[in-house]
Amino acid sequence: MQRILEAASVYWRFNEERLSVILETDLEPDSFRQFVSMPFVMMKEDGWMLHDAVRAWMLEDFALRKPIAYETMRRNALQQIRSEERLHPERRFELQIDKMSLHENPIVRAICYSGHPDGEIELRPCRECDLPVLRSLYIQFYRYSSPVTEEELPMLNLLQDIWAADPASFVTIWKEDELIAFFGEVPLHDRMLKVLCKEPLLKPFLNGWEPIPNAYLFALIGIKPELEGTTRAYIINTLMKHFTRAEWILDFTCLKEWFPVFELCGFERVPWADSASSMGTEYRAFVLDLRQEDFVAKLDRSVNRGTNAQASAPPSTKQDIQELKNVLKHWSLLTRNPALSQSYARLFPHRVMKGLSAEEAGYAVQRDLEEAIRGLAEGDENEEMLGKLLSSLYLERIRPHERVAKQLNVSTATYYRHLNKALDLLYQSLESGGKVNEKEHPRRMS
Repeated sequence: MQRILEAASVYWRFNEERLSVILETDLEPDSFRQFVSMPFVMMKEDGWMLHDAVRAWMLEDFALRKPIAYETMRRNALQQIRSEERLHPERRFELQIDKMSLHENPIVRAICYSGHPDGEIELRPCRECDLPVLRSLYIQFYRYSSPVTEEELPMLNLLQDIWAADPASFVTIWKEDELIAFFGEVPLHDRMLKVLCKEPLLKPFLNGWEPIPNAYLFALIGIKPELEGTTRAYIINTLMKHFTRAEWILDFTCLKEWFPVFELCGFERVPWADSASSMGTEYRAFVLDLRQEDFVAKLDRSVNRGTNAQASAPPSTKQDIQELKNVLKHWSLLTRNPALSQSYARLFPHRVMKGLSAEEAGYAVQRDLEEAIRGLAEGDENEEMLGKLLSSLYLERIRPHERVAKQLNVSTATYYRHLNKALDLLYQSLESGGKVNEKEHPRRMS
């Protein structure tokens, strides 16, 4: 059961054949039936899924204990999905979310792995009477997921005009006769451009864009905040299916956690269309050009673009990053707990000095970590935020996590993603940095 659970956590959805491929053995039918009868396994029309919380726990534990085995399973699972595409080409678009959930980048995987809505979900055309609900969902979702709190959202007052110019611009998502989410797939035809020119944030784009047939703008989305986690994968899957209708898509957003996701999934940055609000909120533009290549082909290329490079690189040192995290958590105890300094010396032998007492070694490690974190905080915009996060959490010991997130002006979900990235970046910085010298770390007396 343990091995089956590990294998199931790798997939977004699984069946007996998929598990057998990455376990490299035929499962006993009775074992598989016993596994899928467990309360944390959900049966769907096209297979089974693990409960989100169980998968998240299992996947983290599996990758930490057996990083090489996990990476081997992930790649084999990806090959299995590709085999299914070749055998059933008509299912290429249906298998997009399965493939995306196996992306080599953990940011993309984390976005996909969440979301199994309970109850019946259906898409419906948007009616004029739905517009007040769309407005409310749009505001709620951005207040929940973005630091934008005091300024008006882009195109908020254009919802009625956009719908009037083309009612098909909005797709609504319903759960048991309740409108719980929507997204805008706004066609960039002449009639719509006259509406969009009223939005100041879109002026750089409209001034620099040469019209393209069958082009769309994706910039409007609203989800009930309490349902965001359980509907995210469904909405992403629906969006990707709608991508197939377009030849050119502009995505325009201020949600920073999505910036890397777009580029990792085949979108290209178009800085000339970027904009900023009167209060300084940054909006970035990303383009998906499907005139020569469909989205599935772009996604397929991006899913494992680093396979060859990774094959020659050492396996991910997740255990070491966890050990570094433990040292940071007990930063104030370094001078009194020699085991912490010894742990640091094992991780970064090139950064430690010989011949120091236990207390002096503790001071040296404290100073080394301070300088490394300060170095991040003095980097580019992204590194600056990560450095401030580490400084607030570990050096200033601000608690709880939600308070640090508020201080950084980001949502709690975004904060936790930034924390993992910050620890990775700090580890890389310490691993590649030069040796610490005694001048930088003078011996101190208690």
